[in-house]
Amino acid sequence: MKVADVVISLNGRDEGKRFIVIDTQDCYSMLADGKGRRLEKPKRKKSRHVKLEGTADDWIAEKLRNGEKVTNNEIRRALAQFAAGHGEYSPGGNSPNVKADSSNVRTNSPGGEKPLLEKEGGGM
Repeated sequence: MKVADVVISLNGRDEGKRFIVIDTQDCYSMLADGKGRRLEKPKRKKSRHVKLEGTADDWIAEKLRNGEKVTNNEIRRALAQFAAGHGEYSPGGNSPNVKADSSNVRTNSPGGEKPLLEKEGGGM
């Protein structure tokens, strides 16, 4: 990993979220997304626990590599542009590959199913 790489977390509470590498230390990467993990307190994560997605846009990459001041808003904007460039839309930092499972959802359809709030067993 190198500074300005865009990565996805593979493990932990932040699994599936996209970050930008803002610094590296030995086998660790310092990650920020500008919202949950701000530049003031980046996430220190082992490099083996993240997956490389690509490199951020040139303007943010140059600022990070040259040690210029970068804001949390710029980090968020760079991640949004990266996602848009890859045909993805991920509000709230969710992974675009996560799909809702509707196989267990019951509805109030007129087809004979019981209403959601009605108990199937006997009363008290």
